[in-house]
Amino acid sequence: MTLQEEDHENTIQTLCRERKLNRAVEVLFHSIPSPSHHTYISLLRACTNLKSLSHTHHVHAYYHLYSCNNRALYLLIGSYLIVALAKCGALSDAFHISHGLPSFHRSVFSWTSIISACVDHGHGHEALRMYGFMLEDGFQPNGFTYASLFKACGMIGDLSQGMRLHADAHVEGILSYEDLFVCNSLLSMYGKCGGLADAWTVFNRIIVGRDCIAWNAIIAAYAQNGDDQMALHLFKQMEKDAVKPDGVTYLNVLLVCSYTGSLEDAHGYFDSMVRDHAIEPNPRHYACMIDLLGRAGLVNKAIAMLDNVPSRLNSSFWHTILGACQKWVNVRLGKFAFEKAIQLDNTNMTAYICMANIYKASGMHECAKSIEIMRLNNIAPK
Repeated sequence: MTLQEEDHENTIQTLCRERKLNRAVEVLFHSIPSPSHHTYISLLRACTNLKSLSHTHHVHAYYHLYSCNNRALYLLIGSYLIVALAKCGALSDAFHISHGLPSFHRSVFSWTSIISACVDHGHGHEALRMYGFMLEDGFQPNGFTYASLFKACGMIGDLSQGMRLHADAHVEGILSYEDLFVCNSLLSMYGKCGGLADAWTVFNRIIVGRDCIAWNAIIAAYAQNGDDQMALHLFKQMEKDAVKPDGVTYLNVLLVCSYTGSLEDAHGYFDSMVRDHAIEPNPRHYACMIDLLGRAGLVNKAIAMLDNVPSRLNSSFWHTILGACQKWVNVRLGKFAFEKAIQLDNTNMTAYICMANIYKASGMHECAKSIEIMRLNNIAPK
């Protein structure tokens, strides 16, 4: 390698550290005919961190163009390419490349990356299938693998598989109740799968100080399984233990209020979140409040709160308003919400059904028919 090529490699690695991936790939394509594995690894790490699938494909293509005969190089960068593809959502490509490498160049790291990426992209069943391949390949999971597997089980509601994995982790000596990362995933899995007794056991076995994530998981477990009183009791206990709540904590609490219709309590928690903890409400916090206001008949206030939502509104907010207008037979605000909803998405059937029902409940049957005609013209699915 010439001194000039070494300078270009150093430039690429610096650009990658500075997250300037476009420029780094540009330098690669125009300046270095045979990059070292250090340069490829820097690029692929940057692709992973920025979740840039297009740049990952560019780097992979460059290897095939200029380094495809260098099998040793491919073995060195293979696991980084697998991780980049998996994290960017190209799971089948990652799996294909993984199986193209000799087994001694695959690793717990590369398999865990694929499993974790499956979970990150909502493919719980696929994550468990990849785990089966990992075991067949002769690799044993580590704590990071188990954390992803517990998330997968929670995602698909597979309590029996989650319990088997819990037992395996315990037998293999991997599960430590001092390891909050794994324990919090385990706790969350039991909560999502309805295993409240097991969730409570895990929560109480956490030896090191329970963090906000652990408290959020146990509060969510009881909230999701209908024990609203216990969920709120745990929130108060969390405050007594001087653990600072975050936005997820307050979302769980507001969801409990939404389930129980406790508008006054929800207002108190919402105000406390902003005033006492300087937590900026996100759209899901606002969605809970808007739902409660609408169900209480305060539709004007619900619409006014939409102005505070810190992102572009989607049609689901207006569907919530429409649902409230249907409950209270409010034609005027219903028409307003309907127009807003179909401006955002005129193919969603919910808006048409709600508006037609509002008209029917008001005895305005011709108007209800006009909504049906509009639905058919906009080809909304029946």
